[in-house]
This record gives sequence, C-alpha cells and structure tokens, in this order.
Amino acid sequence: MNNVLVIAGGIIPDEDIPFLKELGVHAVFGPGTPTSEIVEFIRQHAR
Repeated sequence: MNNVLVIAGGIIPDEDIPFLKELGVHAVFGPGTPTSEIVEFIRQHAR
C-alpha cells in the first residue's frame, strides 16, 4: 500500500529504528514525545 502513513511509538531500541524505516515506518516517536509534535508530523505527511 502506497498511501498509508505508518508511525510507531513507545520504547523502541535505537538500533531497531533503521530496520523499521526500511519496512516502511515513516517516523518513530519515543516516550515523552509531545503530542503536538506527533500531530504536526501527521498533518505534514498525511494525504
């Protein structure tokens, strides 16, 4: 699917992030990420 914005969040080891991005995850948000930052990312990247 080409038109799906996939994001991930939570406790994800830094060494796993490049692999997740290779799989198509657009962004990874760690614990404590402000909700406003996540919302802004979605607004900028969602079609």
